[in-house]
Amino acid sequence: MLANLLLAGSLMLLTLLPRAKNETAVNIHRNLVSVYGEGCMSIQMVRRWRSWFLEGRQNVHDDERSDRPVTAIDNAAVAAVRNVVEANPRVTIDEIMIRLPPGIEIGCSSIGTIMSDVLNLN
Repeated sequence: MLANLLLAGSLMLLTLLPRAKNETAVNIHRNLVSVYGEGCMSIQMVRRWRSWFLEGRQNVHDDERSDRPVTAIDNAAVAAVRNVVEANPRVTIDEIMIRLPPGIEIGCSSIGTIMSDVLNLN
């Protein structure tokens, strides 16, 4: 239901955009709340969308993205974590981060993923 309200709010925002130059974000938000209730788009999102449309954006759909997500887990990171763990099986994630070689920049969650999903360590 929230998604429907957000989409409806976005569509109403589109109808208000031709006069957005003359309307403040606060007034646009008040109109949205009067039609869709308090569960509609936040004032911050109205400000953001208004700004985007004033800059030339013409639709509410997401821009194209590459199909592949950005990830820090690659073969070099896996090998580096494996080397640190093999040297000391009782090493903590924080210690692994310290002992990684220069150029391997991954966070705690990526190290945890490598240890559990790739190296099958518990």
